[in-house]
Amino acid sequence: MDFNHAGFPDFDLELEDFEVKKTKKFERIWNVGEGGSIVFSILHDGVVYFGACDGYVYAVNAESGKEIWRFKTDGVAWGYPFIHDNMVFAGSYDQNMYALDRKTGRKMWNFRTGGKMVWPAYVSGGRVYFGSQDGYLYCTDVKTGKEAWRFRTGDDIGGAPVVSGNKVMFGSYDSYVYCTDRNGKEIWRFKTGDQVQCNSPPLIHNNIVYIGSFDNHLYAIDMDSGKEIWRFKSGQYGVTGPPAMYKDTIYHPTRDGIVYALTMQGKERWRFRAAGLVTRITVENDRIYFSSEDGFVYVLDLNGKELRRFKFGAEVFDPPKIFKGNLLFGCCDCNYYCIDHNGEEIWRFTTSTTQKAYIPPDREAFEVVVKKGETKEEDEEEEKYDMGITTGLKDEYDSKSEYQVKVEYQQKMKY
Repeated sequence: MDFNHAGFPDFDLELEDFEVKKTKKFERIWNVGEGGSIVFSILHDGVVYFGACDGYVYAVNAESGKEIWRFKTDGVAWGYPFIHDNMVFAGSYDQNMYALDRKTGRKMWNFRTGGKMVWPAYVSGGRVYFGSQDGYLYCTDVKTGKEAWRFRTGDDIGGAPVVSGNKVMFGSYDSYVYCTDRNGKEIWRFKTGDQVQCNSPPLIHNNIVYIGSFDNHLYAIDMDSGKEIWRFKSGQYGVTGPPAMYKDTIYHPTRDGIVYALTMQGKERWRFRAAGLVTRITVENDRIYFSSEDGFVYVLDLNGKELRRFKFGAEVFDPPKIFKGNLLFGCCDCNYYCIDHNGEEIWRFTTSTTQKAYIPPDREAFEVVVKKGETKEEDEEEEKYDMGITTGLKDEYDSKSEYQVKVEYQQKMKY
């Protein structure tokens, strides 16, 4: 999740002309303010569940948009919950992981850590796994919340874990991807070049775990050995969202606003550029859906051709969920939306306040300087994409002010 490009090159300029340096620790996710903004959600059994910056966790009927219940925490709760059986697990800035009854929202238990909680938990084998700003990965009993063990890393855990077989995998701001067994014993660790943050559980496919780093690479790591299979260089502002996989293609989002389509060997097929960062991607029925901090929800075909975009009144980070042919997602304008595929609003749900939450600038940890010269390799790369199938804003809006061009898919929607 990320916002605001103040002080940095506009996307109409070629980022290849600049050198980006990360100058300090990226801590933006721990410093979000209070308000009604919604960042992420999850759809389960006809109900959407989401936390908001007003401190509430909500359950809303996906058909009608009617509230089922809300639960108040004592801090900002913008991460999305994890659903397991009759339970909802949600973290908060108040340093607690909450277990709630899925039907009523009643608290079943809470577990207090030593730091803020943002990203979702993961439930497997009767246990709940979750990380905290305090640098620990915690494992508790799913029914009681009693701690089974904790594993300490060298810095904040700014991401969600994933469990596969006997392995628990997660990243840390200390730049490592860790793998432990279900008893908390380390099996391996993989060193990247910078902080590891993953806003959803890392993707696992055919015994390979896919996870990104602020060193700007997406990594494919052998799950048994912890050895690198391949890496893909993407953007200059870090990778924080896991890729999606569909029909033997990997769809990879970046904080630069670029969506890449990759082969299973990590080779680029095409790229599409939005005007703001992209966190996660939904691929369903041969359509690619994603949201961006530029305030648009995008729809592409499998070749990267833009089919539609829908404009909203604030940043949108929540990738659309598809329910009965409609798109469901939360927005930083304090509303949760249901729209049809033509962009017509079916319903909206407003959180407890319409005051938008403060989000720190997305690139305050970076410095941009003009490059002194171009290399032959960079020139060849630029020529490659000028002649290829690159799509996105550069192609459609060259020499135009932002969104000035009228296109057939524009919707007359005002939020």
